[in-house]
Amino acid sequence: MQDFIFNGISASSMGVILEDEWTKITPSIKREVVSIDGRHGSLYTTLNFEDITRSINAILLNPRKEDDVIKWLSGEGEFIINGRTRIVRIFDSIEFQKLGPFKKKFSIPVIMEPFCYSGTDSPLINTNKGVITNIGNIESLPILKINSDTPGNTITINGLSFTINKAVEDFIIDCKNKTETDPEAITIGYQYPSLLPGENIITSTKICELIVENKDWWIA
Repeated sequence: MQDFIFNGISASSMGVILEDEWTKITPSIKREVVSIDGRHGSLYTTLNFEDITRSINAILLNPRKEDDVIKWLSGEGEFIINGRTRIVRIFDSIEFQKLGPFKKKFSIPVIMEPFCYSGTDSPLINTNKGVITNIGNIESLPILKINSDTPGNTITINGLSFTINKAVEDFIIDCKNKTETDPEAITIGYQYPSLLPGENIITSTKICELIVENKDWWIA
């Protein structure tokens, strides 16, 4: 059976198994529609992807863990299944139904990000130039972890540059949320680096260690 992890806790450790195989669901695309009198059809402007709403249908093998499951499957957190991660939000209550003398089943709606991600690589170790591959199917906004002994290091990813102003250790740049561990340690504009599907060139003006997490993104 497929196992999943929510907020660092696995379903198997809670005595929960999925009732059905976890299948992919593609997100809808946000769009603006304008209708004009005297014109056939409408004008469409495509925007971003919508969140995905679906249900987790599962079986609780140990009814004694019912209260623990209610506490566990609540709020917002990372959801990992089939090696891919996404943010999931759970706001609704769980209704348990008896399934024979010893088991219970339940279904709970979840709101999921339209994309999932995985993959880690270290393209810059003792070198000033490297290639990193996004094996997903959409542009990714990864997490960058940097160790650099010297200040003034400019790193360029797909033509977009930022500069680390001082020596840093385990310095983190979250490209998705546009945040970093120390804003004073970096010179960067509003746009943060991204990785296109396929190969991406990364260069640095000085030797440093760069670790790229969540490099591969998929829609669905």
